[in-house]
This record gives sequence, structure tokens and C-alpha cells, in this order.
Amino acid sequence: MMVMLTALVSMTACNQEDNPTNETPEVVQTYFYYYKDQKIPLTLNKNNFCINIPKEYDKIRERVLGNVRVLAPVNDKIFDGYIVTRTDYEKLTAQDFWKEDAKSVIVTASFFNENNKVVFLSPYLYVKLKKEEDIDLLTSYAEKYRLIIDHNNLYMPLWYTLHVTPESEKSPLQIANELHESGDFETSEPDLISCPFINTSGDIEEHEVLPEEIPEGALNQTTTEFTGPGWDGVYVYKNIHFDDTPVEERPKTVTEFFDRFIGEGLADCFRCFQHNENGNREDGYYQQYYKDVIVKIKESYFTFGDGTMLWAVCYYLPLKDFDVTPKFDKWVAYEIFKSFMKLENYYEDRCELQIVCVPEGDSFGPRLVYEVKKGYNGLVIDACSGRVLYRTSYDW
Repeated sequence: MMVMLTALVSMTACNQEDNPTNETPEVVQTYFYYYKDQKIPLTLNKNNFCINIPKEYDKIRERVLGNVRVLAPVNDKIFDGYIVTRTDYEKLTAQDFWKEDAKSVIVTASFFNENNKVVFLSPYLYVKLKKEEDIDLLTSYAEKYRLIIDHNNLYMPLWYTLHVTPESEKSPLQIANELHESGDFETSEPDLISCPFINTSGDIEEHEVLPEEIPEGALNQTTTEFTGPGWDGVYVYKNIHFDDTPVEERPKTVTEFFDRFIGEGLADCFRCFQHNENGNREDGYYQQYYKDVIVKIKESYFTFGDGTMLWAVCYYLPLKDFDVTPKFDKWVAYEIFKSFMKLENYYEDRCELQIVCVPEGDSFGPRLVYEVKKGYNGLVIDACSGRVLYRTSYDW
């Protein structure tokens, strides 16, 4: 997965670009990161922050979650991350416990990238050595910046993943840039995370839902199907390693893979939502769409090396003449969500129209649904009947 200042500043639990209460408007700050020796510009987003809590600090997590509204979790094996608004962050820092808790957490900033999309800085950075013997050099830099070296990439042994600690005096973006500019390494990059489906303002507009707009029985559900979606026998699934295939016989593009292994012309049904490139290796992650509605089966991904495909994992749900017109809008879905979850209010705009595949009698079939999310949890609601189908949960 993914700050330099004109004059670099230091941080404790978070550095200056992460701290809304420590701004210096008179100083012009320029933000960027390096990619293939090019400076890629970033614009600071002052509206959002990510609070990263090491997983062992349960009490800190409870206190933080008791005082903020989480727009989205961004979690991994080491940190529980929570994206919050500036307003909630400022309220949190005003709490009596925060001064002590701040010594153990890492607050990272949010930016707008070149495409004006919001990205969040994680505690991680990636460093590529020039040669294997440079691991001692990396270790010395890790000690200098108070970083922890997590691991190196099994398939790209010169690449190492590191993360900052509460004792680090600079942000991952600053450190990544300084390591790159040192000239001691092949390259160094920060980890920038995109969360495209959240409303970073944290608020939804007031919208009155009339009683007749809500499907009959939708607000009086006492039972629900807690079974997850069933995919077996429904989608087309391909998992192909091309290691033993002669180079000249491997697909050169994703489109060629679809034409040969799934069906001609089906590449248009997929959209790439993430592309990573490191050295001679490229990874592309794809999601299926039908009439501009996302099909929430597992994501597909393709790995290339030296211009040829090394590995392909593809999930495809065949659809034809499927109706993607919901019987009610997202505001009704919010009311159903609040009723089912027993919430008086709901302050997040995280509702997405989707196509999923769930049990339908003795067979499996696609359904048009709304998924409404709050924090870790989500609710999948049939967009025609208003019935709650199942819960979802996230740890990413």
C-alpha cells in the first residue's frame, strides 16, 4: 500500500503539518514526495487527520473512540488507524487524557494529490537499497530517525518497509524525502492511502424522509440474514501463475488476459483502482462494474515483471439485463440503517450502491443493495425491498 517543509520542523506525537493547533501561516510550506526521482506535489488537507494507535494500547483506543466520530478505519497488523475530522481532532486534543495518550500514538496528515483526491499518510515508508550490503546503512538511518524496520519484500529483496514511532521527530513523508535526498539509497517513498468512498467532511446534509418513501416493514425488522454472500458457482474465477509459461506466450496486457481467459471485450467491465510500480515489477488492482455500479465481489489483481504477466487473479460475475435502478434513495437507506442499529443520529455520508451476490432460495443470485457504513461496521440493505441482508465489518 502508501513532508517536506521549506524549513523542516520537528514533531513529538505528531509533527507540525499534522497538528492543526500549531500552524504558522507566515511560513510557506511545500509538500511533495519522490517517485522515480520526480517530485510529486501534494496539497495539505487541513480538514482531516489519521490517528494511528499501536494495537497493544486498548485503553487509549477506547478513550479516542469515545471522543471522535470515525469516518473510516485504516488498520493493519501494527496500528489501528482512524480517520477523523479536524473538528473532532481538536476536541480530542482538548481532553485531559490526551497529553499523556499523545506520547503513544502517531497522528498523520491528509493531502490532496495531483488529481485532487484525498490521500492519508500512514506511519509507513518504503526504502529500496542499492545493494544487499546496504542493510547496515539502513539500520543506522533507522536508529537516527527512531524508525522500526518491519520487513523486506520476499519478491523484491532490496525493498524494505519501515514505520515511524512516537519517538520519531519527523513525519514519514519528511523522513522518506530525506532518505531519498541522501543519495545512499535507490529510492524512498512514503505510504499514501486513498479512501475514495468516504465523505471527509464527516457530515451529511439534512434531508427529510417521508414515511411513504420507506418500504413496508423496513423499520420493524427483528431478524436478519447474518450469513455472508455466497460466491461459489456464481462467478468466473481464475488464478494463474505464469512462472512455467514461456515469456512469449504470456499476456502482455490485462485486456489480452481477459480476451484469452475470461471473454472477449470483458476488460471494459473492470476499472483499475490501484497501481503500484517498483522497479521492474508492477501490480494492478481491479474492480468489476456493471452500468457504473460497482460489483462487490473480490478484487482482481495482475502482476507484471519486465513487461509480461507473472500472476493473474480474476473474479468476474456474469450479468445481463440486470436492473440497477433502486426503489428508494440513499436517504431512506440511512433511515433503515439508523433504525436497525438503534441510532438516534448518523453523521457520516458513507452509503454506496452496489451489486452483490447472496443466497436466493436454493440458488445464488445478484442483488442491488446499499451498503451503509459506520466505523468498522456496515449494513447491506436490499435496494428494492429495504430488507437488511447482512452485516459487514472492516479491518483495513
